[in-house]
Amino acid sequence: MRAYQLERFDVPPRMVEVPKPVVSEGDILVRVLAASVNPVDLAIASGNARSWLDYRFPVTLGRDLSGRVEATGAGVAGFAVGDRVFGFIADHEAHAGSFAEYVSLPEGAFVVQAPANVDDVHAAALGLAGLTATMCIDAANIGSSSWLLVNGATGGVGSYVVQIARNLGAHVVASARTGAEELYVRSLGADVAIDWSASDFVEAARASRPEGFDALVDVVTADPDAFAAMARTILTSDGAAVSTLGAGDPGRLGRLHGTNIWSSPDVSRLRAIAHLAQEGHIQAPVRATYDFAAIEAAFEAVRAGTTGKVAVTLG
Repeated sequence: MRAYQLERFDVPPRMVEVPKPVVSEGDILVRVLAASVNPVDLAIASGNARSWLDYRFPVTLGRDLSGRVEATGAGVAGFAVGDRVFGFIADHEAHAGSFAEYVSLPEGAFVVQAPANVDDVHAAALGLAGLTATMCIDAANIGSSSWLLVNGATGGVGSYVVQIARNLGAHVVASARTGAEELYVRSLGADVAIDWSASDFVEAARASRPEGFDALVDVVTADPDAFAAMARTILTSDGAAVSTLGAGDPGRLGRLHGTNIWSSPDVSRLRAIAHLAQEGHIQAPVRATYDFAAIEAAFEAVRAGTTGKVAVTLG
């Protein structure tokens, strides 16, 4: 089978032929039909993830996936051959990823039944970003009357945060450049778009909601001082500031509620995401799709900062 692998740190990843995985007891063999490319895949491919992730070479890259169960090992009860599944690989080490034509996963790992009305390409984009978004929403305590500022609304996680918050009845202000990006976030449900490139974004956000926001979800600011300054400027006195880049330092946030979100595999959250997609409350924001043979172009699209999600087809 084909797999996109990193063989060592000093060479770029490449497409290789490798043996098809063997299904062991308690495992399922998934024929990968689609995957999506996330910023974490770029970090692993470049070696930049070695400070927080162990590597076992060769490393098949990839996290998100969708596909069909092709075989089940002894003792598997929750899946049957032919089941459509989606989810992501979250091993403690970089080794067996989803950018391969087949993957073998423990039954209890992080794949669930795919929504019947979502095709493979869009199902492949639901997992990692969707799960992270649900964690952000919960940490920010978003409800029907909340006012939420999403900084980084055009990316995968931000796109889902906007949709889920709107589904809950919240008011959403989103960062987006004037033009195509603004149209994009409004299509997701944002009430207001603020052009981060044309003005002082923080002051513009404050002017859009002088009473203050109940919550901030920020997926782009890595500097703790900048994150704290934004939170203190735009949030109410008991507001919640959520960072996906580890910028939430309680010592800088004062009385505000600060939370750092790290994507954590959770089957129940994946099932909740499947339900939201099945009911039409969220849509996977796939903006570009590449054939597996062109996966390097998919990486470049993510590196360049495309809106929404980038998918790769393997079927």
